[in-house]
Amino acid sequence: PPPNPRPASQSQPAAAMAAMAAAGTTPDPPAAAAAGGGGVRGNELFVSIGRPPALFMRVAQAILREHEEVRVYALEAAIINAVDTAFMLQRRRVADIASVATDQLRDPHRGPKARMRILLRRTDDYVRHLAREAAAAAAYD
Repeated sequence: PPPNPRPASQSQPAAAMAAMAAAGTTPDPPAAAAAGGGGVRGNELFVSIGRPPALFMRVAQAILREHEEVRVYALEAAIINAVDTAFMLQRRRVADIASVATDQLRDPHRGPKARMRILLRRTDDYVRHLAREAAAAAAYD
């Protein structure tokens, strides 16, 4: 097989996401998707096992700025990260868990895979927080 062009450590986008996480900044959802540790499509967040739940929580929070709800998807071992992400958002009063669904994907080559979908809706507290932020930004201008 041809050699892997990326080192075994972190790719450049992953290193950038790690730096953002260390700085405590909210990543741009497309940047999170480019980092290879999950992905974002509209108001859907695809959680992986390769990144910490706190990163996915920040990405979900950014999605909730634009959308009323976010759908969190995870397969197999990443289900733990999806659940942690949902609970972190709930504890911070950013979102409430609206529904949870599980099923199995049929993969003819690898067998069945467990999948979880969590629907999160932003809370009134978070909407008020966003309104205060907008008012403060307007007052600053």
